[in-house]
Amino acid sequence: QENTRLMKLNDQYKVQIAKLNMDYKAVQAENNKMRGLKIENKKYKMDNDKLKEDIKSLQSKYDELEKKYQSAVQQSKSWDEWNGEDVVNWIVGLDEKNYGKYRAELSKNVLAEGIDGNCLADLERNDLHRIGISQFKDKKAVYNAIQELVNADKQ
Repeated sequence: QENTRLMKLNDQYKVQIAKLNMDYKAVQAENNKMRGLKIENKKYKMDNDKLKEDIKSLQSKYDELEKKYQSAVQQSKSWDEWNGEDVVNWIVGLDEKNYGKYRAELSKNVLAEGIDGNCLADLERNDLHRIGISQFKDKKAVYNAIQELVNADKQ
């Protein structure tokens, strides 16, 4: 009787061990799957970082090409044929580093006031402040550049 009881217990333990082995294998498989996903995730993150760099580089190239295009369009027209956007691009293009900060304000105000290339000859230094150029040195330099542009046609 004791022997039968021990055999039953042994069978029960064998079943439990087999179940534990199956659970262990399932956990191992899940761990392997997770390792694979982590590796895949790391690869996608690296790909994503590379794509971000590529986008940044392409945006920079696009910006350069856009500037060259705008410059070519502008040079193909006489200043008195420029539209407001041409005027803003020309002013900012005089010194992108220093005048780039004025682009948004200039665009808004030049459009609002209907300023185009034909108006350049009549602009005064105070007008430059009103349309968005706030620093004295910048107003002076832009005003002088406008005068040179307008007077070059008169000569």
